[in-house]
Amino acid sequence: MNFNRLLLFILAALVSFFLIAGGIFILTRRDTKTAPVEQSSDQSIFTIKKKPVYKQIGQLRSSTKADGKNSTAVIVITPYLEYETEDVSFYEELDSKSLKIRQTIQNYFSGYTLKQINQKGEDLVKAELLEQINSLLVLQKLSAIYFTEYQFF
Repeated sequence: MNFNRLLLFILAALVSFFLIAGGIFILTRRDTKTAPVEQSSDQSIFTIKKKPVYKQIGQLRSSTKADGKNSTAVIVITPYLEYETEDVSFYEELDSKSLKIRQTIQNYFSGYTLKQINQKGEDLVKAELLEQINSLLVLQKLSAIYFTEYQFF
């Protein structure tokens, strides 16, 4: 009988220890995710962006226009669309037009050869895409487009 009480006491002590250690771990753990930063005209100053982002476009695959050798490249991108203010109506507009937005992005890349896209550079590609996507929208305009994946094969 005393042996069972001793085992029960040891088990209770171990459970208490793990609960306390787990609580301390959770409370002291730091979140390593960082928000996107925006660089101001002063190269040393960064501000954290706190703008809503539409992430439901998902991963896109598109073929580039054939170059002189009739070879095309496949591009894989995952775009995120940033807008100024959180608005349910605008989010619903983005959601309802997500297929058109996907098609606009895919048509953009299929209209250029890989060489032309590389010559433009990622920043100009984003600016041109942003302009085309904003022309589809009524309630608000996007402020930026980000790619978490931007690869050519």
